Amino acid sequence: MGGVAGDNSSGSVAGCSTTSAVTATSTSSRAFAGGIVGGNRYGSVINCVALNTSVQASGGTIYAGRVAGFNSNTLTNCYANSSMMGGTFTSDAQPAV
Repeated sequence: MGGVAGDNSSGSVAGCSTTSAVTATSTSSRAFAGGIVGGNRYGSVINCVALNTSVQASGGTIYAGRVAGFNSNTLTNCYANSSMMGGTFTSDAQPAV
């Protein structure tokens, strides 16, 4: 779950902004919550601003971050100012597992 995109796989998210609240709940496996993108897998997030009221995660194994809940590639020139709540692991740039 992300303020702009849930998952970015090999694409590009650029020049975006969001002020939405982001909430992710997992009842079984992993879930990703990010201010801009929930998961950035091999993609790029460039020149984005996340002014989310909150980024919340709860339940199973949660990855949460102000810009990206999970990141395995590029975050460039992004700004975030969000309240973070919950999650088993919290990071703005979690490397690939």
